[in-house]
Amino acid sequence: ASGCGIILEPLDVQHLPQGKRTKHQIRFDWHRFSLNTGNIGREGFRHPPSVERNLPHVDIPKLGMKHWPWRRKGVYKPTK
Repeated sequence: ASGCGIILEPLDVQHLPQGKRTKHQIRFDWHRFSLNTGNIGREGFRHPPSVERNLPHVDIPKLGMKHWPWRRKGVYKPTK
């Protein structure tokens, strides 16, 4: 993935299987990922076209946060 990262995990979840542990982790990563740069759609996310970037980001699954601040949900204002 051409990157690196640090994973913070509470001690009290380290006995769980890996699939359940990831929900409690906080990950600080720096790697390549695709970033949509198009318009913000009805669901609040950006659409293609996209660009490849190698950037730092934070993942906090408990908060539903993935690749923050690069994949934030935008504010959608419907037109009348």
